[in-house]
Amino acid sequence: MAFEKGTSGNPAGRPVGTGSVRRMMAKTVRPHLETLVERLLAAALNGDANAAGAVVGLYSATVHPRRQHDQKTA
Repeated sequence: MAFEKGTSGNPAGRPVGTGSVRRMMAKTVRPHLETLVERLLAAALNGDANAAGAVVGLYSATVHPRRQHDQKTA
């Protein structure tokens, strides 16, 4: 079955009240954020390279968010 040009695959759109994924994630993660960061940092300090990369990425995004954006667009 081919798609018809100019016809939406979801004509009804997103149901009212479903909200955005970003908002849902923020609401779910926010209460646990401090614990998650502490555990991530502990794992990085214990030699977990993936955790260390995540810590550096989070640090860069929160401390220098403009620089990270500029690097992506350059």
